[in-house]
Amino acid sequence: MQCFVGFCLYFFSGGPVIAEESLTPIELLTSPLPIFSVQQDNGHMSGYSVEYARSIFELAGYNPTVTPLPFARLIKHMDKSDIVVATGIARTSEREDDFFWIAPMTANVIGIFSIVDYSVHGGTMSDEHQQNTTAEGFDTLNTVGVLRGDYRGDILRDHGVKNVVEYNSWEQAVAAVLKGRVSSVFFSELGIALICKSAGFDCASLKQIYTYDIQFSYMAMLKTDQNREHAIKLTTAAERLISTLRFEQLLKEWLPQLELMGTKVNVTEGVITFGKIENSESFANK
Repeated sequence: MQCFVGFCLYFFSGGPVIAEESLTPIELLTSPLPIFSVQQDNGHMSGYSVEYARSIFELAGYNPTVTPLPFARLIKHMDKSDIVVATGIARTSEREDDFFWIAPMTANVIGIFSIVDYSVHGGTMSDEHQQNTTAEGFDTLNTVGVLRGDYRGDILRDHGVKNVVEYNSWEQAVAAVLKGRVSSVFFSELGIALICKSAGFDCASLKQIYTYDIQFSYMAMLKTDQNREHAIKLTTAAERLISTLRFEQLLKEWLPQLELMGTKVNVTEGVITFGKIENSESFANK
């Protein structure tokens, strides 16, 4: 069959093919986390969050460059003149008006994790604290580790925790608990599983002593007039993505790896959920 290259590409792809150099450049910021955002030996970034974002950019007509940064630097780097999007931004009431919330990616139960024989009040950890589902009693915690720049640090300080220790990575924060440098860490069941497996930590004695809330992690960009048009295009593309074969392929590739972490994994309305999340209202209001 004879045909012009451009026509054949259009015919077999089911639509117009846009040259990469004609696409709008965009920067994707991502904080390294096993399975979600991983830097390969050749420097290439991969993982569920990165490939999910790339798929949205492709649908919306953008050519991304991916930059891995520690989370605290990532947040600061978003405030620049170029078009910048980030993954892994927790949606909180304090941040609500600061970002365009392009797409919810994951939902995860967060809480306080500590060595099983650690005492909140100086004795044996009681069933009451293991089952606590509010922030009441946070002020009785000793030292708590969090990721530097993460919103959980503000939650702890707002609830009277006097010794909040910030680390440059979650691996450092979890290691600090295991080595007794801090008494607990404010994280999530999946996060603990990911970090312990990737770092080779023995976390059998690390247990959740408080359950705080459900955290929705988003792909987001700063809410500025310059970003508004881009945010609308990306949000529309994200809504389209979850009904495509490409999204099914992403789930097929990455869900089995997440299931190996030992936590319950589901997909609800295009959002990967971890642990016991039963409140459908959370999704209606996300």
